[in-house]
Amino acid sequence: MKYIHSAYDPGGHLKPAYMSRLEGILGRAAELRMAVILSLAYFGIDYRYIEGPDAVRCMADEIVDWLADRDYRHVLIEIANERDEIRTRSGGVSAEELIPRIGQRSGDKYPDGFRLLCSTSGGGGWLPSDDLIELMDFILVHGNGQSPADHVRMIRDLRSRDVFKAKPKPIVFNEA
Repeated sequence: MKYIHSAYDPGGHLKPAYMSRLEGILGRAAELRMAVILSLAYFGIDYRYIEGPDAVRCMADEIVDWLADRDYRHVLIEIANERDEIRTRSGGVSAEELIPRIGQRSGDKYPDGFRLLCSTSGGGGWLPSDDLIELMDFILVHGNGQSPADHVRMIRDLRSRDVFKAKPKPIVFNEA
């Protein structure tokens, strides 16, 4: 491996030094009244580093607990960047499992039932399945490698789906 830049160890436990830096970033963002998209995994790194599915679940639980302990409410969770699952050395954990897990756990951990909002993203041009849209709190898409006309087409495609019409939600491009 050429590099590993991760806030958690292979078992999914948070690294204090990384979390201290993240606390500084999130604290300053809160002062500026900025929302932050916090990605839990990035394609190309996760499967080379994370031990297994239980480590992913541990990581998800620990990050929710950490955010709740600090009462951060301006953080949006991206399960994985350019992927709809977090892959590990011994198997993957889907966003369809992690989105409800994070929502439930955050609702239990924040004293007033506040729930962190979750999504996941795919590569340029990827659009989530209807089942995934149903679970997402916001729709996170990438426009990288796409023209402005493609961006418009992606938005129109999402808005035309019955699942979106039944429960509209924000569409966010986190890469263009």
